[in-house]
Amino acid sequence: MSHRLVEVGKDLTAGTMAGIAQLLVGHPFDTVKVKLQSQMAGMSNQAPQYTGAFDAVKKIMASEGPKGLYRGLSAPLAAVALFNAVLFTARGQMEALLLHNKKTYTTLSVRQQMVAGAGAGVAVSFVACPTELIKCRLQAQSTSESAPPPSPIPPVEENKTPENDQTIPQETTTPIVDVNPSPNPPSNEQGDIGLSPLVINHDAPEVENNAGDVEAARHQELLPSTPAHKYDGSLDVAKQIYRREGGIFGFFKGLSPTFLREVFGNAAYFGSYQGTKQLLTRGYTGENLSTASLLLAGGVAGAMFWLLVYPADVIKSTIQVDDYQNPKYSSTFDAFRKVFKSQGMKGLYCGFGPAMARSVLANAVCFFVYELVRKAFN
Repeated sequence: MSHRLVEVGKDLTAGTMAGIAQLLVGHPFDTVKVKLQSQMAGMSNQAPQYTGAFDAVKKIMASEGPKGLYRGLSAPLAAVALFNAVLFTARGQMEALLLHNKKTYTTLSVRQQMVAGAGAGVAVSFVACPTELIKCRLQAQSTSESAPPPSPIPPVEENKTPENDQTIPQETTTPIVDVNPSPNPPSNEQGDIGLSPLVINHDAPEVENNAGDVEAARHQELLPSTPAHKYDGSLDVAKQIYRREGGIFGFFKGLSPTFLREVFGNAAYFGSYQGTKQLLTRGYTGENLSTASLLLAGGVAGAMFWLLVYPADVIKSTIQVDDYQNPKYSSTFDAFRKVFKSQGMKGLYCGFGPAMARSVLANAVCFFVYELVRKAFN
C-alpha cells in the first residue's frame, strides 16, 4: 500500500509539472481554436469575424496584445493539479488492475495502454467539463468586446452630417441592445452584457428607426452569437453559471461530448505514446529514450488524440458557448445535426489547424517534462 501511494505521489507531481508546461505552450493555440469554433454558432447569416487561424491571431494581437492569446488561462491553470491527479492516478490504477497476476510484465502493451487511457478518460471528464466551460466562456467573449460586429453594413463614420445625427432620436432604445447615434459609440467594457454595441449605418434604408427592426437585425446579421453576459474573470464566470444556469449542474454543460472526447481521445493518446516509444526502441519498453525521441512520441500522441475526436470537441465548444437564455441547441445530437447541416464536414473541423499545432507542440513538451520528473524521482 505504501509503495502504491508513493507511486501515486510521483505520478501526481510529474503530471502536474507536465500539465503546467503543456498549458503555457499550448494555450494560445487553444484560444484561437475556440474563437474559430465559437464564431460559427448561429452565424449562418453573417460573415465570420475571422477568416482563418492566422487572421484570428493577427486580430487578437492588434486588439488585445499577447494577453489576448492567454485569455481564460487561470481556470485550467488552477485546475491542472486536480486534472492531472485524476488522469494519472486513474491511469495508474487501471495499469495495476491490468497487470494483476501478470508478474512477468512490468509495463503495459499498446492495447492495455489504450484500455487504461479510456478508463482514465471516464474519470477526468468530470474535471475537464467545468474547467473547459469556464475557459471557453472567457475565450469566446472577447470576440464581441474587442471588435465590431461582423456585419455587411459598414459602421458609422466620424464625419457624418448633422442630418444623419437626427435619424435616430436619443430616446429610441430597446431592452436588448444599446442603439447609440453618437459618432463614437461607448465601449462595451462599461456595459453589463457580453454583446457588442449595435452600430447603425444611417444610409442603409432597410434598417429603420424602431425597436422591431432593431430586434430583427440583432437576430439576423448585426450581432454575433456570444454568451449573453460579460465576464470579468474565471471566478465571475463560475459565480454567474452557478446563479443563472442551474447551480452545480450548470457546470456540466457539454458533458456528453466531453465524455466522448476524453474516453476515446485518451485511449488513442496513451496507446499511441506507448506504441511510438516501442517503435523507436524496436519493441522494447522505451524507458531510456533520448530527448528528441520523447518529444516525437509526445507529439504523435497529441496528434492522434485530435485526429480521432476533434468533431466531439467542436460540438463541446459550440454547446458551452451557446447562449443559456436563448439556447440554439437542445442536445449534443441537435448541435451535431445543426452544425453539420449548416457547415458540413468543414464545420466539424473548424479550428483544426491551431488545435493540431497546439496538441503536437504542447504534448511533446508535456510528456518530456513528465518523463524528466519521473526520472528525477528514481
